[in-house]
Amino acid sequence: MARPTIPTAIKVCRGNPGKRVINIHEPKPPPAALSPPAILGDAGVEKWNDIAPLLSRMGVLTQADLGSLERYCLMHEQWIVIVKHVQQHGMTRDNTDGGRSTSAEGLLFKSLPRELLAIERQFGLTPAARSSMKVENAPSAQDPLEAYLQERIA
Repeated sequence: MARPTIPTAIKVCRGNPGKRVINIHEPKPPPAALSPPAILGDAGVEKWNDIAPLLSRMGVLTQADLGSLERYCLMHEQWIVIVKHVQQHGMTRDNTDGGRSTSAEGLLFKSLPRELLAIERQFGLTPAARSSMKVENAPSAQDPLEAYLQERIA
C-alpha cells in the first residue's frame, strides 16, 4: 500500500523536509464554520466542540475538511458505545455450538482505534504527526501556506 500524500499545509508546517516542489496552484478552500452538524449525537457534538476550534487555530480545518471531521466525530460516538458494551459484556459471544467467538462489538473495539488514529494523523493531532512540524510561537492570521509561498516568490 502506498504512503498517503501529506497535505500541503502540513508540509509547510514541517518546513517541506522532502524539498519537493509545492503546488502553488493547489485549491485553497475557505475556512470552515465551527458549528457541529445536526447528525451528531451528544458525544459527537462534544468532540466536535473540543476539536474543531483547535483545528481551525492550527490552520488545518477548511470547508473541504468538514466531512472528515464529521466522520471522525461519528466514529468517536461509536467508540464510546463500543467501549461501554465491551466493558459490560466482554469481546466475545456464545455460539450456537457451545463455543465462543469475537462479537461484532469486539471486532469494532479492535478496528475503530486504527480508523480514528488515521484521521487524527491527517489533522496533525498526534505527537508523532506533530513531531516534525514547525510553527510560529504566536498564532498568525496569515495562512501558513500563503506565507511560505510569499517567502519563496520574494
